[in-house]
Amino acid sequence: MFLSWENLLEKLEEIIDKENTFQDEKSEREEFEEVIKKKEEKKLKKFLSPVSYELKVGREAFLSGKNERINIKEQGYVVIEPGMFASILTYEYITIPEDLIGFISLKFGLKSKGLVNVSGFHVDPGFKGHLVFTVFNLGPHPIILRYKEQAFLLFLAKLTAKAEYKGKHQEQKEISPEIISWLTGEKLNFVQFESKISSLEAKVNILIGTGITLLIGLLGIILKFLFK
Repeated sequence: MFLSWENLLEKLEEIIDKENTFQDEKSEREEFEEVIKKKEEKKLKKFLSPVSYELKVGREAFLSGKNERINIKEQGYVVIEPGMFASILTYEYITIPEDLIGFISLKFGLKSKGLVNVSGFHVDPGFKGHLVFTVFNLGPHPIILRYKEQAFLLFLAKLTAKAEYKGKHQEQKEISPEIISWLTGEKLNFVQFESKISSLEAKVNILIGTGITLLIGLLGIILKFLFK
């Protein structure tokens, strides 16, 4: 059973670890505490939708085309070009209770532009840390994600029994070297693939044209020889 607005609101302070999320951002932390205390629906929309938590773009990204870490907090945004993979750290440091399981997705506005989540679709019970979303731009245009933009969704569902997290990403605070290694190196994206196909097609057409010309010339020589 998925948690509804009331249940999500009740667990908001437990799910979002304010100590690790806000750190030196005092005003953000105070706003979060005020929202929990007063439960004003308008302000709650910065953290909740009717059936999910809304997570924001965090301080770090890694782009497959550039093979480097991007400091989104300093730069203010990250650009994902068509055919490019990107791993993005969430702003929030979350804790999933052992009796719940999380399911993740992208907001519709990003999906409609062609951004696809390829990082998996669940968060294990007992996990603590920043989430890393790996996405792929399947659309025709660059997609810009801004620092602290609400981009990701976290749904929670109840388990019939508690489960302990034993994975290697516990207390994750950055994009791991393992994830970076998957995205590093020369990878053929759809744009490059299309370019190579066009180039190959042009070469084939040239070869066909040259072949036909040679064949006609050869036939001419044969016919001339036959009718001497």
